[in-house]
Amino acid sequence: MAAWVQPTAAQSGWRTIMHKETDAWFLNAGSDSGALKPAGGVTTGSSDSVVYGTTASPVNQWTHVAMTYDGANLKLYVNGTLVATKAKTGTLKQTTGPLSIGGNTPYGEYFVGLIDEARVYNRALTAAEVQTIMNSPLVAPVADTTPPSTVTALTATPSGSSHVNLSWPAATDDVAVSGYQVERCQGDGCTNFASVGSVGATSFTDSGLADSTAYTYRVRATDAAGNLGGWSPTASATTTAASDTTAPSAPANLAATVAGNTQINLTWSGSTDDVGVAEYRIERCSGANCTTFAQVATATSPTYANTGLTAGTVYRFRVRAADAAGNVSAYSNIATATTTASDTTAPSAPAGLTATAASPTQVDLAWTASTDNVGVAGYRVERCTGAGCTTYAEVAQPAGTTWSDTGRAPATTYRYRVRATDAAGNLGAYSSVVAATTPALPDSTPPSTPASLTATPNGTQVALSWPASTDNVSVAGYRVERCAGAGCTDFAQVATPATTSYTDSGLAPNATYLYRVAAVDPSGNVSGWSPTASATTSSAPTQPTGLIAGYTFDAGSGTTAADSSGNANTGTVTGATWAAGKYGGALSFNGTSDMVRVPASATLNPSTGLTLAAWVQPTAAQQGWRTVMQKENDAWFLNASNGAGAQKPAGGVTAGGSDKVVTCPTATTLNQWTHIALTYDGATLKLYVNGVQVSSTAKTGTLQQTSNPLSIGGNAPYGEFFKGLIDEARVYNRALTPAEITTVMNTPLS
Repeated sequence: MAAWVQPTAAQSGWRTIMHKETDAWFLNAGSDSGALKPAGGVTTGSSDSVVYGTTASPVNQWTHVAMTYDGANLKLYVNGTLVATKAKTGTLKQTTGPLSIGGNTPYGEYFVGLIDEARVYNRALTAAEVQTIMNSPLVAPVADTTPPSTVTALTATPSGSSHVNLSWPAATDDVAVSGYQVERCQGDGCTNFASVGSVGATSFTDSGLADSTAYTYRVRATDAAGNLGGWSPTASATTTAASDTTAPSAPANLAATVAGNTQINLTWSGSTDDVGVAEYRIERCSGANCTTFAQVATATSPTYANTGLTAGTVYRFRVRAADAAGNVSAYSNIATATTTASDTTAPSAPAGLTATAASPTQVDLAWTASTDNVGVAGYRVERCTGAGCTTYAEVAQPAGTTWSDTGRAPATTYRYRVRATDAAGNLGAYSSVVAATTPALPDSTPPSTPASLTATPNGTQVALSWPASTDNVSVAGYRVERCAGAGCTDFAQVATPATTSYTDSGLAPNATYLYRVAAVDPSGNVSGWSPTASATTSSAPTQPTGLIAGYTFDAGSGTTAADSSGNANTGTVTGATWAAGKYGGALSFNGTSDMVRVPASATLNPSTGLTLAAWVQPTAAQQGWRTVMQKENDAWFLNASNGAGAQKPAGGVTAGGSDKVVTCPTATTLNQWTHIALTYDGATLKLYVNGVQVSSTAKTGTLQQTSNPLSIGGNAPYGEFFKGLIDEARVYNRALTPAEITTVMNTPLS
């Protein structure tokens, strides 16, 4: 056995590279002798032997591991070097278990990383051969002739007087892009490109250029095989002048606008510069005729808000511009403004305060905005804990009219009040008090473990039952798992019933199965597993004779419903969709237009006897006549509901010139499978529900003969469409016995 491995994470214990289950022969990337220390072994006779590597394989690096067995010795090679030998004799264990790579089923020893060139030989290779397979792939690499993709865009940005910065989106390649070639020519629109560099990244700085000069660039990708991609679109840039000694123009139209008793807002027309304006310098003095200006701020745009001023005071302002070279413009005009007198009016009280518990740890507040003679600056939120609490404390100062109070305790009542404040610090009256109670934490307690489990075989099905579990909230349902074989452990989920019983159907005959059950609550908490229960199926019952049409609906796709009777009574599916059924597949009908139509045939005209049977699962409440099967018009029919009761099964025939109907006194359950069957023997009509006769009536005469089609899931004459699933629809040319009805109910056609 041999393979290249690259662990991508630290990992300990046994980690499978290859394993002929169980333990016939195996090669591991890690073992119980040390994390990521390779090992391998074989089983001969009744014992196994293992050879261990002494050094751990490095993470994120490739390591070649090989093991040979020649009937006398086990040998372990790492990177072509023999690292361990152990004497071992005997014939290798023969097994029908599969060969697993990267992990195994018996022990769950899974490897985290990459595996390549995994090989198994039916002889022990020599040391030289081990080195050969390490250095020679099974399939020789194919030469790379595909060029990288064309670079789709290129950006050129000047950086000073002698540099241009280039950037572009990455190209792609079937192997990998190894780098990019950059070419340049001088001038905007030039074509005489020449190489200026090669880079591995998607950016490049072209230096040593002439100032105030235009340059044009293009880029293309290359791969390791030398394949070249197409040239990118060109991009041009012009370097700046070598040095800047020109000052910006003076700012114009300086205006000062009062914004309350402590703020004045300034605006002006922007300056211009041969390179660019870097900033504006704002100067201020206090007094109507003041001249002692001092710089108070800088700005990068022609606006500035001067805050923190004294109420009722005259201020004078002037501005000048500066560029990056430090050149300073002349001053703007002087603008004067007087702040308003002090504000002593408080905002109004917030109205409409609401508190909503958003989670066990969060309460969301909202209110209607307050008003103020100058402006509302923000709000103060206060809180206390308890249904009748009064010891409020401030917890937040939001600027808007909403706030989320997080980090609260679950199942706790909190009371809140809010008031507004303005820029002068005036506080308004409190809002009304509101309260909210956080909900309790989600349920984390699992249901109790089902105490026992009973498995009772019946032909090729097994009936399961168990005592109900309990839960602090409620039990939502159960999870049923099954595995095949006495003593098996590889359980897999087969059903999620809501009740404490389940019938597992369609099993293999004369086979042993092991089951276990767990309970689950609405929060998804799962109980422990019940004790296991086993059952052995017997041979499948013999299907009754006389089948003239049978539909398993197992196709899963298409518009054809195949006939299992051998009479070629094939149906055409209109609208209905394929779904999971009672046994295998089923058809789902929409209750308004979906149906299956089977053309008339000689075999679909029984005369002296009849049986209709099907599994149905209504998926919505429905009343009136709802067709399961009908030989139009009314020669014979089976219904999931009738005019005498919603979802009460019914059936009937037309014989001797008149029709007759039998109905079920109880309704079927939504979203559960129910088996319905109707028999006619020339003397009596009988209706069965889940294998039990529920009604009968006398009726004689020969069945009506008709050249109309057989409809399933609906009918054309009356529009009596069924909403739900139908499976295992059957028609027999004789009246089945009660025992045979049980057989067709429990034994699928396929």
